[in-house]
Amino acid sequence: MATEQIRLLIRGHVQGVFYRKFAAEAANTLELKGFVRNLADGRVELVAQGEKEKLLAILQWCHEGSPQAKVEEIDSTWTTNLQPFQSFQIR
Repeated sequence: MATEQIRLLIRGHVQGVFYRKFAAEAANTLELKGFVRNLADGRVELVAQGEKEKLLAILQWCHEGSPQAKVEEIDSTWTTNLQPFQSFQIR
């Protein structure tokens, strides 16, 4: 299968609720590569590489988020310009 990349910008109550930790666990379970990090404006950015089916699964997971998260909106961008990620990391 071809490797694709998605960039997600997640808005809502997503910082201080272990969103990144749970997102990294979900991404690792799906065998995705990339990273998740907090942004200064309160959003969370997630960049992931893998098979399209698995990327769609992480996108679905991101709508739910961690148990205490309240996701309001997700902006997604698909790209074929892949950065060389070796693992999935919390930044």
